Amino acid sequence: MYQNKGRIEQDDRDGNSVGIGRLNSHEESGRIAGGTRNVAATGVLRGSEKASAYKQRRIVVEWAKDNGCWYDVKDAVSGSKLLYDKSSESEVYLSNEGDYVIKITDVGVFGNSPLNFLDNRIALHNYIFPETFYELLGFCMNKENRFCAITKQPFIKGIEPDETNIYDYMTRDRKFSYIKAGHYKSYDYAIFDLYPKNFVKSASGRLFCIDPMIELNTQNRNYNNI
Repeated sequence: MYQNKGRIEQDDRDGNSVGIGRLNSHEESGRIAGGTRNVAATGVLRGSEKASAYKQRRIVVEWAKDNGCWYDVKDAVSGSKLLYDKSSESEVYLSNEGDYVIKITDVGVFGNSPLNFLDNRIALHNYIFPETFYELLGFCMNKENRFCAITKQPFIKGIEPDETNIYDYMTRDRKFSYIKAGHYKSYDYAIFDLYPKNFVKSASGRLFCIDPMIELNTQNRNYNNI
């Protein structure tokens, strides 16, 4: 788990089938945690970092159809119970067993390209918040004909925390700096949308971050000057 000790850069990237040259080996552990399909989907986009989001999407769709992970939404969530539906962003379903959720998420909402989605939504999330890791199951078009990723995430019972709980967790426990409500940063990352609805507070009082928006704090973004 990331503890804000300074991001380790890799000038000589591993060059293996996991990384694509944007994340370091520690962050790439989050990509691996996202499952074999997550690694493979990233790999197929190798060399397409500068391609348009539309072109990246075409590459991913073709790969998904060829590899058995392109779904009709009804098949992807068969047997699951709809928890909530924010059609402009995501649909969330609870498994029959009640131990995980399936999320149908508009890729465009969480990154301007499939590659950004795989980097930020899955790899960086899994590295920073491994207790609520995402596993990529596949891709689909939702009922509004939006290109979506299908992910699986542990279901955690609890309630929404308050803003003070989140502030203490992010600044004291995770060593991030406060920017403004819902926004935190470290030297390495900027994390947004950290509102009570995107956390779960368990019966023991432990906080779990389930739905953040994460970016690398690069020179182009430079949140450290905020």
